[in-house]
Amino acid sequence: MGRGVKAVVTDSHFWVPFAVLLAGIGLLVVLH
Repeated sequence: MGRGVKAVVTDSHFWVPFAVLLAGIGLLVVLH
């Protein structure tokens, strides 16, 4: 159980910057 939680937290920390990067690209596309 603890191992699964740790995997989810690691996955979350990996996806958050990726989502921010996608949001930034999306803003650039909209502004252009």
